[in-house]
Amino acid sequence: MPDAKRSRHLIATEYGKARKYLAPSGGPQEKPRRIRQRHGNKIRGDLAKAVENAYVEAGQLIGVEKTPPGIYLTFESASGYLLPLDNLESAGKGIEIANVTVIDGVMRATVFVPNGAEEFFRKKINEYLTKETRTNKPRHAPLVDAVESIALSQLTYLWTDDPNRFPVDDTEIWWEIWLRSDSAQEFQAALNVVGVVRSSGELHFPGRTVIAARARPSQLNILRYSTGAIAELRRLPETPSFFLNLKAYEQAEWGADLVGRLTPPDDDAPAVTVLDTGVSRAHPLIAPILSDADWHTYDPAWSRGDNAGHQAHGTAMAGIAGYGDLQGLLEEAEPISATHRLESVRILPPHGANPRELYGPITISAVAQAEFNAPDRLRVFCMAVTAEETNGRPSSWSASVDELTFGTLDGVKRLFVISAGNVNNSTNLCDSYLQRSAESPIESPAQSWNSLVVGACTHKHAINDRTYAGWRPLASPGELSPFSRTSCSWEFRWPTRPDVVFEGGNLAVDPLGTQWADIDDYGVLTTHANVAAHTFDIIHATSAASARASNFAAQLFAHEPSLWPEAVKGLIVHSASWSREMHAKFLAASKRERGRLLRIYGYGEPDLERAKGSTSNEVTVVAMDEIKVVKEKKIPELRFYDLPWPKDILDELGDAEIKLRVTLSYFVDPNPGNRGWKGRYRYSSYGLRFHLKKSLENEAEFLARVNLADRDDDYAAPIVEDDNWFLGAQQRDRGALHSDIWVGTASELAARDKLVVAPIGGWWKSALNEADARYALIISISCENDVDLYSAIFAELKALATVRTSVETAIEV
Repeated sequence: MPDAKRSRHLIATEYGKARKYLAPSGGPQEKPRRIRQRHGNKIRGDLAKAVENAYVEAGQLIGVEKTPPGIYLTFESASGYLLPLDNLESAGKGIEIANVTVIDGVMRATVFVPNGAEEFFRKKINEYLTKETRTNKPRHAPLVDAVESIALSQLTYLWTDDPNRFPVDDTEIWWEIWLRSDSAQEFQAALNVVGVVRSSGELHFPGRTVIAARARPSQLNILRYSTGAIAELRRLPETPSFFLNLKAYEQAEWGADLVGRLTPPDDDAPAVTVLDTGVSRAHPLIAPILSDADWHTYDPAWSRGDNAGHQAHGTAMAGIAGYGDLQGLLEEAEPISATHRLESVRILPPHGANPRELYGPITISAVAQAEFNAPDRLRVFCMAVTAEETNGRPSSWSASVDELTFGTLDGVKRLFVISAGNVNNSTNLCDSYLQRSAESPIESPAQSWNSLVVGACTHKHAINDRTYAGWRPLASPGELSPFSRTSCSWEFRWPTRPDVVFEGGNLAVDPLGTQWADIDDYGVLTTHANVAAHTFDIIHATSAASARASNFAAQLFAHEPSLWPEAVKGLIVHSASWSREMHAKFLAASKRERGRLLRIYGYGEPDLERAKGSTSNEVTVVAMDEIKVVKEKKIPELRFYDLPWPKDILDELGDAEIKLRVTLSYFVDPNPGNRGWKGRYRYSSYGLRFHLKKSLENEAEFLARVNLADRDDDYAAPIVEDDNWFLGAQQRDRGALHSDIWVGTASELAARDKLVVAPIGGWWKSALNEADARYALIISISCENDVDLYSAIFAELKALATVRTSVETAIEV
């Protein structure tokens, strides 16, 4: 039988070797066929008419005596083709793409053109008509051929939200206004002139400043011409109005027993920072792990504790974030040593809702308050406050989370855990609840690329409450919780969400299958805010799941403080597995269908012991490394890894089945302005991918396949070979975390002994700044055979890298 003890994972430093890197080309983009003279004359006429109309409209709106700083022109592509966005800008002339949308296969780029700079485009079209390149093709054909039409931009062309949400009849609403950063100050002055009220908060992203303001479309149309500052318009997200209605248990004596067995955490222990409705520090289970100095509010006028009037959500979150499986701890009689602390920042008011301002500044302020008191503390930020549904497109709130996690402003990397949001339980959940979850998009800010997004599963099925005799669980044990949202409706390019699932409770269904009930037996036990009346409470859904995930992450930090936040996030996903019910669906599905299932279940439910340590026949190597992303506006290197396989042992195992799992986890710097996210306009600063050597390739063939810089003139097409990846690159390479499982024979794995991590270009490739791309690469191999892979891999790895571990000290499972 396999060894029941676990040893610390093998943490490798100075492992990856840098190599010069040139990305293999994906081939030129096909262009629509054009009759040169006819098309060129048509586009030239479009440009002249659009410019004339723009200045006429500007005169009508701001007065003929005033010259607008510029105009907005909209370029549309031919259906099914892309515009070459890089060719639509000129930094020297101040010409800048405001935003890009794709509707029904047509790409539309709205471009700000300073006064008089339209000559830039006029010259290109004239040269297209009259001059040739050295290969006898029309000059500027990649741009002009791709353009189907040029027109005067309308205000609606700056709208990048759901088209159906644009206000009708000049209705006054709260807008999220994305400004070109170099024009933000003059826009503020113009707001006062037209009488538009704005909120106090603002956000800053590369090239963009975001504010919230209440205005009519007609007022924004005037501001569009008088300032030339508006790049993009969205509707300000709705504020969450209520939380779960939780019920109480009267079990004060159980709480007192647990407190008597508790050893509080050390002062320098990691923390879970709960961003919610505040926490009741008077609770006997909360007081030992939440100090007064770590108890904060966004607004100093608010009380720091939550209250029954706001449904006491924060204290319910804190109980699970602090203790995890509280019911299991209560049922035990063993001493308990707290591995981590709690911090609390109240971000929602005691009554009503926050003022209608951006969520991002509130989150940023909350993080700053927690860190000011203990700047060197390891922490996990836990947030189950979500707003309206998202289609996967980044928002100012989710981008603020990505900036905080990446450390855009201060260089500090942070781990955020965010709930996926809950299905509206006012609907008939009894009718195909899985389909309803699939149709319920994850809520903002859980479209964040860098955060760990948590959905809910459930194992709860027993009903002890006699009131519900004869009722049954809605979800089968091991299935998705009926509360959990998914990203099935998102476009394929957006990250897969949720990342993982934790217990979120179930619902009960009556014998006829027509009614459902949210019962205590199917909830998750936690702490109650009104400690004078109750000790314990019940919490359901993705709130419970995200609190449990935060507890999990804090335990990993406590266990191995040297881990980067990227590595903790990666280990949580790497340790996850699908339940038997979930896995059966994956096995029966094609790889494409598995991608959809991934958007329902994520990578499954994490295992804490597997995340913390290895066994003799299940060994994990963690490499924390970085790639230089920008150097002279190129991406110059990849990282090459010799994998530490004990080939003699693998060859001896022969045809025995062995499993390899690879997880690549990193954070990106966001650029959330809706400019198409193509080329230098993509959302992420960079991306990373891993590539594994095939068993029939030698090292030179492998490097030539993945790296243009390693190819010679005799390079031939790569070997066609089934790679045995469970998901495959098309499904796993979404967002900023990639995980997959390879299954094959031990002898095959012995030959698959090289791996590279290579970058793909993002907006940093064209930026002036230079930075490193940090990442955590996590590699595990496992087999059912009783064999000591751990000691053998440790010995191999020591010859390749600096290894930090403790082979002698084992961790009891």
